Amino acid sequence: MYVKTDILKSEAEDQILDFIAFLRKIRGNFRHTLVFDSKLTSYDNLAQLDADGITFITLRRRGKNMIQEANAIPHSEWKRNTIDTPKRKYKNPLVHDSLIELVGYGKIRQLIMRDNGRENPAFFVTNDYTTDTAAMVQKYPKRWRIENSIEEAISFFNLNALSSPILIKIHFDLVLTMIADTLYYYLAQSLRGFENCDAKKIFRHFIDMPAKIEVKGKEIYIRVVA
Repeated sequence: MYVKTDILKSEAEDQILDFIAFLRKIRGNFRHTLVFDSKLTSYDNLAQLDADGITFITLRRRGKNMIQEANAIPHSEWKRNTIDTPKRKYKNPLVHDSLIELVGYGKIRQLIMRDNGRENPAFFVTNDYTTDTAAMVQKYPKRWRIENSIEEAISFFNLNALSSPILIKIHFDLVLTMIADTLYYYLAQSLRGFENCDAKKIFRHFIDMPAKIEVKGKEIYIRVVA
C-alpha cells in the first residue's frame, strides 16, 4: 500500500512520478497501465511518463468549450460500447475515439464517453494506441472502486477529521484507518453472505453491541455481552 499524508500543494503534481519510483523500487519494471485522476499531475508529467515507457489512462480536465465541441460531434462518429461491471446501471455508453493535441504533451489519444449516467461527457486521454475502444472503456471505471473505498474511509472512519494537526499523529491516524479497514474486510470475508458488505454494514450488524475488552500483554480479549 502506498500512502503519503504530508504532501504540500506545490508538490501535488509530481506525486505520480514519486509513485512510479516507489513501485519500481519494490517491483522492478512497471509493465501495467497506470490509471489515475486528472488532478494528480500535469500534462508535462504525462510526457515524462510517456518518455519513461509508462502506459497510462487518465481523465482530462473538462472545460465548457470541450463539452460544446463534444456535443457538436456527429452521432455517426460515436460507437456504442459495453462496460461489463456488476451492478453498474449505465453499461452501454457512447464513445468517441480520436487523436488530439495537448499543450505540454503533444498528440495523444482521447476517448469521450457519454450516456454514462452523468450530465456531461467524460474525457479520457491515454498513450495506449493499440488497445481497442471497448477494452479501453473497461479500464478507467475500475478506478471508481478506489474512490468508493476513499468515500467509505471518510464517511465511516472519519478520515477527513483527523485528531491533530501534528504530522506524526496524522500519520498514526492514517495507519490506524488502513488497519481498521483491512480488518473489516477480512471479517466480511469470513461471514457467509456478507463478503461484499462495506465496513459500515459489518459494524451495524456484528460490531455495534456491548462487549467487555481485556488487554493482557500482546493479546486482546473481546467478550460480547448478550
